Amino acid sequence: MKADRDALERELLARLHRLDIPGAGTVTHLTLLPGSYVNLAYPMPGGGVCRLLRDEKEYLCTQICGAEGEERCYGVAADEELMVVGRYGNGGADPELVLCWRYGICKEED
Repeated sequence: MKADRDALERELLARLHRLDIPGAGTVTHLTLLPGSYVNLAYPMPGGGVCRLLRDEKEYLCTQICGAEGEERCYGVAADEELMVVGRYGNGGADPELVLCWRYGICKEED
């Protein structure tokens, strides 16, 4: 299983590095965290909120903080089917959804 997780992490890092997120190029490792820890409630255009992750699953995650003095960070949570990128303030405050990308790494399609 460790080999599978390592391969998944390499693929997710490659996908992350292709995005235009300031500082993402310096990310070399993702941390396995429970969905319940990283599942922020993002505001939606219609006025509601949506949690995009499943609390009971585990996701490979990272946090990318901006330049010194910038108060908001990017958070990335991904698994073999989904990558969610958000921006938020201290402690996950005032989250905004940047990207929700559903794919299938184990499938031919992308």
